[in-house]
Amino acid sequence: MDDTVREIIVIAKAVIAGETGLAEGSMKLGYLGFQHSNLDHDPDFLPFAAINSDIGHLPFGSVRENWTSEALVKADLELRQIEEHYRPTVIEGCKNLIRKFDKSGV
Repeated sequence: MDDTVREIIVIAKAVIAGETGLAEGSMKLGYLGFQHSNLDHDPDFLPFAAINSDIGHLPFGSVRENWTSEALVKADLELRQIEEHYRPTVIEGCKNLIRKFDKSGV
């Protein structure tokens, strides 16, 4: 198993366990899916591309420092709404990735 596949499994499990946020995990899984398959249309990674397309305009990481507190409140509310909308799809997508890649049965 290569490092990318290991990282996909770790992140998918962390999202399911609530240790990693849906948005953060989806961004990482979308990137890793492209790295792993070199294809944007791998069906196992489509749930993450869907949420990523809806959160791309929101501030993450150090970018948040450049936003006003009022704008951050609005952005955070929008992010929570988007995450709730996609939660079932992303969780199922994570389970599918684990079934596909984690042959250890853990």
